[in-house]
Amino acid sequence: MVQAVPARPKKKQQARRPTPVDPALRARARAILRRLVPAYPDWGPTLEFSNPFELLVATILAAQAQDERINEVTRTLFRKYRTPADYASAPKGVLERDIKATGFFNMKAKALRAMSAGLLERFGGEVPGDMESLVGLHGVGRKTASIVLGAAFGVPAVAVDRHVARVADRLGLSRADPRGIEESLRALYPKKDWIKATWCFVLHGRRICRPTPMCPVCPVNDLCPYPKKTKALPAPRTPRSRPRRAASGRSG
Repeated sequence: MVQAVPARPKKKQQARRPTPVDPALRARARAILRRLVPAYPDWGPTLEFSNPFELLVATILAAQAQDERINEVTRTLFRKYRTPADYASAPKGVLERDIKATGFFNMKAKALRAMSAGLLERFGGEVPGDMESLVGLHGVGRKTASIVLGAAFGVPAVAVDRHVARVADRLGLSRADPRGIEESLRALYPKKDWIKATWCFVLHGRRICRPTPMCPVCPVNDLCPYPKKTKALPAPRTPRSRPRRAASGRSG
């Protein structure tokens, strides 16, 4: 009779220790935030909402769109669609038409229906207030979940959109992927400042640290190691005038 060989006990995986943060980098990061806060006294969510579900919907719609346009759409949308059931049961073509102005409306309508169905099936129609549950919903990534957690629930979170990523990279605070940027900023700032840092970076990226940065008027120019700083403000864009076409018609 062949005796079974007892299985070796699995070794416990040790938790990865976080990389120590350079004290000089942390000090510079916090000095940057101290200047950005008074530079953007209106820091905070730029999407209009009255409850966590509305913010979740608006944030999904805001992908590849300006917040101003989303607010124009949701002022009407939120009067028609009030609960997850309203989105989940919206007839094909109707929801798409109602959000068409946000762009990519077919994909966004699909995401809203699936996200709403998930809320109904798993959470009784209520938006959960934790990261793990939120990212388990269709169409909800860490950025969207972090925005909802911070703005709707007051839970400290760092949301990394394209503006935060650009600003963090140019300031030399992180050169990783979005998840790495999130971890870097969480390590550089105390938890109580995560939401504040997120929105100050968002507004700084929208208004000053644009793809073509406005370095001469940047409030943290001397704290920024970006090697391609602009020496002058970019010229304002002027609308192109279309050449007039000669009037056509028969003379009689």
